[in-house]
Amino acid sequence: MVNGDLKIFSGMANNPLAAEIAAQLGTGLGEVSIREAPDSETLVMVKESVRGCDVYVVQPTSAPVNDNLMQLLFIVDALRRASAKRITAVIPYFGYSRQERMAHGREPISAKVVADMLQAVGVDRIILTDIHAPAMQGFFNIPLETLSAVPLIIDYLRQQDLSDSVIVAPDVGRAKLAEQYAERLGVPLALIHKARESATTSRIVGMIGDLRGRSPIIIDDIISTGGTIVETAHAVLNAGARQNLRLAAVHGLLAGSASERLDQDFIQEVILTDTVHIPADKRTPNMTTLSVAQLFSEAIHRVHNENSVSGLYLLT
Repeated sequence: MVNGDLKIFSGMANNPLAAEIAAQLGTGLGEVSIREAPDSETLVMVKESVRGCDVYVVQPTSAPVNDNLMQLLFIVDALRRASAKRITAVIPYFGYSRQERMAHGREPISAKVVADMLQAVGVDRIILTDIHAPAMQGFFNIPLETLSAVPLIIDYLRQQDLSDSVIVAPDVGRAKLAEQYAERLGVPLALIHKARESATTSRIVGMIGDLRGRSPIIIDDIISTGGTIVETAHAVLNAGARQNLRLAAVHGLLAGSASERLDQDFIQEVILTDTVHIPADKRTPNMTTLSVAQLFSEAIHRVHNENSVSGLYLLT
């Protein structure tokens, strides 16, 4: 090994994924204590030596976003002060990625603030999956590996009967992503056009593509509250699509009452990955979760041994 001992640590955001990544790399998780002080401050202690080690911290910054972000920052600072040789933040889901620009005056660019914090605290490299706004890669002045779990979903869908399927993009912003699905699966593409009415609401004003008699697969990168994607589901059904649609997204945040929205008779399947931990009470009978553990373990193995990561499930 060229970078000293490899060690994997995890915050509390997605310990099952971190443990599976470590297992696939032939090791266990490093010991770290994370607890909350009586005044709600986060207390972190790394409980084993990391001097001279190549360390990877697996921590999506999903809900509770600020708590998980602070855990990541504190773990990195503890590792740096303990003389780790190199620290890589493995962030399967990057919180604040949807705040990557100023939509209105006097707003922060929150994604840039988070990027600055990670670099300031001592992160040497970052591994991300399917960031919402690819342009935010420019926020970082350190090496950044941008993986994609979309091929995992595509491989899963290839095992299904797609003879009458159509890929549906829920808005113009996801058109390129939908095109990649359609091309790789060899199925037609449809696009929903929406008009923004306010910062939080929009209405469907048009649709491109023939959905009559077809089985729709509505894709997105994130399912948060489920409102947008279920609204799209109703629109395609009203356009004549068959009532056996599938929904597919990499990141299943499932905020609020999302699970109830997704647990509908006309939704045959909801396909997600485990970039964000989905607790049992948020899982629905129609939900399929694909693991990204192999994707991340291979990326970590290549980075640790100074091998190329390009071509490893990367979408261009």
